[in-house]
Amino acid sequence: MKTVAQIAATFQGAKPEGDGYVVLCPAHDDTTPSLKIDAGNNGGITLFCRAGCRYPAILKAWGGDWKDLASPDALDNPIRERLWPVGTVLHTRLDYANPNIHKKVYWPTGTVTTALPLYHAEALATARPGATVVVTEGEPACDALTARGVLAVGTVTGAASIPNDDSLRVLLGFDVALWPDNDEPGRKHMGRIADRLTALGGRSRIVVWPDAPKAGDAANCLCTDAELRALVSKPCKYRLLWDDGMESTPEPEPLVGNILARDSFGVCFGAPGVGKSFVALDMALCIGSGIPWHGHAVAQGPVVYIAGEGMGGIKLRVNAWKRRHGIAKANVAFVRDAVNLLDTGDVSGIVDAVADLPVPPQLIVVDTLARSMVGGEENGATDMGVAVAAADTLRKQYGASVLIVHHAGKSGELRGSTALAGAADTMFKVTKADRNVTITCTKQKNAEGFPAIGLKLFTQELGANSRGEEISSAVLVDGLPVDREPVGYAGRFRDLLRTHPEGRTTSQVQAAIGGSRATVNRAAKELGALHTGPPKAMVWSLPHNASRVSYASHETHETVGLSVSHVSHPLGVRRESHPETYLGHQSHGTGRTSERPPLSRLQFQPPRPVVPAL
Repeated sequence: MKTVAQIAATFQGAKPEGDGYVVLCPAHDDTTPSLKIDAGNNGGITLFCRAGCRYPAILKAWGGDWKDLASPDALDNPIRERLWPVGTVLHTRLDYANPNIHKKVYWPTGTVTTALPLYHAEALATARPGATVVVTEGEPACDALTARGVLAVGTVTGAASIPNDDSLRVLLGFDVALWPDNDEPGRKHMGRIADRLTALGGRSRIVVWPDAPKAGDAANCLCTDAELRALVSKPCKYRLLWDDGMESTPEPEPLVGNILARDSFGVCFGAPGVGKSFVALDMALCIGSGIPWHGHAVAQGPVVYIAGEGMGGIKLRVNAWKRRHGIAKANVAFVRDAVNLLDTGDVSGIVDAVADLPVPPQLIVVDTLARSMVGGEENGATDMGVAVAAADTLRKQYGASVLIVHHAGKSGELRGSTALAGAADTMFKVTKADRNVTITCTKQKNAEGFPAIGLKLFTQELGANSRGEEISSAVLVDGLPVDREPVGYAGRFRDLLRTHPEGRTTSQVQAAIGGSRATVNRAAKELGALHTGPPKAMVWSLPHNASRVSYASHETHETVGLSVSHVSHPLGVRRESHPETYLGHQSHGTGRTSERPPLSRLQFQPPRPVVPAL
C-alpha cells in the first residue's frame, strides 16, 4: 500500500492541507484543488471531492489501482474471488471488504453496467430447481436476506437500468420473488425486470411489504424469521379445509345490509342513462359517512371511487348529496382518471395510491368497466379475465369490497364476456322509468337475492355558480315499494297491454279501461308503459318483463337536474329528453296533463344550465 504523499503525487496541483493533501479532481474541470486525500480511520486512504464527484468516477478518471488505497487487511482478506461468464466474455470478479468505496464489489475497468451478473448469483448453481429466490436492488439488501437464511441475489446496475438478458437467465426455473425498494424508482426497476423475465419465459411476483418505510428495502425488514419467510414464500394457491373445520370459518359480514357483503366483488349494471352511477355514488357516500343506505345499515369506512368517466358531473352530484344529507365530509376519495385494469403499471399505481390512506377502504368503486378496459375486448374471456383479476387484486390487497359499474347490452342483460358475471358475488340491475329508479338483484352468490328496491331522483338546488347561474343536481331518495300488483286503472291497463302485446292507442286504452286521457297517462306512468311509434300512430306497450308495478311518484314538478321530462334545447326549444318513454306533457300553470303537444306549440325559451344527462 502506498502512502498519502505517494498517492497525492500521482495527481496534478497537489498542496498539503491538514494531515493530507488537496489536488485537482480529474473527474471534473477543476481549476482550484477540490479533491481531498488523507488517511482513513481503518488504515486505508480516502478520496473526497468537495465538488460532489462520486468515488467510481474519480477512480476511472484517475486511472490508478484502487487497491493502492485499501488497507492491508482488506487486501489480504478478500471475501471471494472468482471468474464469471457474461455472454461470451469471462469477467474476473473480486469482492473485498474495502471501506473506501460504497459497494463491496470491484469490477475490472471496462465492464458494461447492464452486463454485470447478479450479486451472489453463484448460490443458484447448487439451489434446488423451483426454489424461491428473492431479487433485491443492491448488495446490502441481498446480504441481509442471505444472513437470515433466505436464498437471495441482488442487482448491481442501480435502479435506472436493469441486468441484461444474459444476466437474468440464471433466474429461469426458479420461483422468483422481486423485492423492490419502497419508492417509485425501485418499483419501476423491479417491474422492468418482471417484464424481461416474462419475455424470457420465466415467472415472477412482487414482494409486498405493507410496513415498509419510505425507500426501505429488505435490509430494513426487522420482522421475525418466520414472518420473513411468509413474506417471501410462494403463496399457496390451494389450502385444504377438512369438513369438521368449516364451522370455524367466519360468516360473510354485511357492508350494505343484505345487498353487498364486505370483502366481496359486486357488479352494478344497466343501460346508458338509467342512473347506475347515481346508485354507485349514493352507496359510496353512505358507506363513507356511515349513513344507512335507504334503510339498509352500512359498515362505515373510507371509500375509493375511480371516476373513469371524468369528474365533471361528479362534483355536482357529490355537492347535492352532501347538501341533502347535511354533511360536510363524506370520507370518499376520488381517482380523477380512468385506471386501465389491463395495465399492470396502472394497477400497481392504484394499489400504491390506496396504500397511502390512513385506514384501508371498505369499498372501491370502478366506474365504468368500459373506461377501465381501454384497448381490451369486453367480449373476450381473456381480457375480461385479466380485468377481473386486477379488481380481485384490489379486493385481496385491502380486504375491501369492489363494485364494478358496467353497461347492459341491447338485450338489457350484462354486456360482454360471461367471465364478469361468473366472478361476481353480487349483481344488481338498474332501470329507470321517468324519475323512478329500480334496483333488481340478478345474482347473490352466498345468500338469497334481495327484493327489488325503488328509489326516486330528486332535484337538489345548489344555488348560483361563479357566473351567477342557478344550478342543481339530482339525489336519490326513497321511492315507493316496487313489488306490488297494480290495481284500479293501472291494473286494467296492464291486463289490456298483456293481451295486446302489439300495443294500444290512447283512444283504444280509454275505451277499454274507462277514464279520461289524463287517467290513461297517470296509469301509464305507474306502469312505466312505453309510448312509441310514428307521430300519428303512437301506441302504448309494456316494457320487457313487466309484471309488477314500478310505482312512480305523481309529484310532477320534481326534476332531474333542471328537468326530467324536458331539457333545454341548445336553441332554446323545450323538447322531451326521452320521447320514446314520453308519458304525457305537463302544461305549465294548468296542472292538466295532455297528449304530446304538436311542434307548433313548442315554446322557445332561453337555455338554462342543465346537469349532464344521466
